[in-house]
Amino acid sequence: MTSQVREHPSYPRRYSVKVIITGTTKLVDGKDATVWQYEYPWGSVINYIRIVGDTIKEFDTVYSRDIRGLDFPRKIFIQPFNVNKRWDGKLLVIDSSRVINQRNVIIGSQSFSDCFDIYHHYVGPNMDFNDQYWFKPNLGMVQIFYNHYNLGFFRIELWQLKKYYIR
Repeated sequence: MTSQVREHPSYPRRYSVKVIITGTTKLVDGKDATVWQYEYPWGSVINYIRIVGDTIKEFDTVYSRDIRGLDFPRKIFIQPFNVNKRWDGKLLVIDSSRVINQRNVIIGSQSFSDCFDIYHHYVGPNMDFNDQYWFKPNLGMVQIFYNHYNLGFFRIELWQLKKYYIR
């Protein structure tokens, strides 16, 4: 992943983030969610993933503390993916996603065929996010491009899958 890390200026622009699926937990509504731990060079972040019917919902630790927060997942993906499919999330103002196309993605020496290219646009108070996700069926996200304007600051990151293990 490449990033300009304004919160951690002593870290290099290029660094690795290890993502570990550690198990499941019950959220405040008593229903299960999968725990994803993101290990950055400066610390860890936990997110919760829940699949409800055809919908994949991602929650952070802040918006999963109470029942009302669970009404506002940070990300939503609706499967199955098809080119031109569109859906709206539940965040303020604009929270919209669409599948742009399906194509091969090459990352280093690895080639991932038939990845869905998903564009997500979110506009909220003092923020504008334009993100793009490349999803490989039966594997997951192989590449993510984040382009965020948030309270006067820009954050642009490219996440690329370096290696993975399926158990």
